[in-house]
Amino acid sequence: MSRLKYKEDIYTLAELIKLRSLSKLYKEGEVVDEENGNSLDISEIDSLRDMYISELMGTNEKERTIKKIKGKELKQILEEKYKNNTISKEELLSLIKLNNKKFFEISYDDFYIVNCKKERPKGITILEYGRFMLFLDLMSYRNIIEHKCNGKQIKNDTILTKLELNSVNAFNKFIAKLSKVGMVAKTKKGKRTYIHINPTYAKRKMVMDKTIYQFFKEDLQSYLSEYEIRYLEMEDSGSTPSTVEIIN
Repeated sequence: MSRLKYKEDIYTLAELIKLRSLSKLYKEGEVVDEENGNSLDISEIDSLRDMYISELMGTNEKERTIKKIKGKELKQILEEKYKNNTISKEELLSLIKLNNKKFFEISYDDFYIVNCKKERPKGITILEYGRFMLFLDLMSYRNIIEHKCNGKQIKNDTILTKLELNSVNAFNKFIAKLSKVGMVAKTKKGKRTYIHINPTYAKRKMVMDKTIYQFFKEDLQSYLSEYEIRYLEMEDSGSTPSTVEIIN
């Protein structure tokens, strides 16, 4: 194992790398390898990591460690670019993924633990809240309409049956009430009506995009990282996965 002399003390390479990452006292000065007499500035110590890995680790562990080291270095570079406002959209996405968070996916547990105030909005009855949860059953994991009816998009009569409502007018009043308290947003494009679900009320995993973020920004910002918020502000509009399309 390498013996490295730094400021009259002897260290292993692993110890020096660790100390350099933790203390300002190990940022400057010369390091001498006592085995071969070679010297280098401590700022170059990272160049010897391959030796350290080869000495102490097996093949699989070496690969994992090298990957971790490279990931940490890339994260530091991207964080600096973010700080300097020079990061690209693609680089920001890489930084989000390096932070070990599944991209824009919000799980049931996240909300159940910290989002008690959104259990049921004021003004929404238990019956209406239950209907909202049943309404979510018409959506797939990715919040795209489930094609249960022989591959066709779901229609009003199917929704009315599911929610035990007796008319389209009753359904529209129900959606209007949900929209008023911010549980959904309703939009129209041509003759088609779209209902967008607020992920903070859904109590399930939801994959969202910029459209959903723009509709429910005030709620969602409490659950997204600074990097994710910045990415959504940069991202171009795309599809709307948290959307139910109503076909008359």
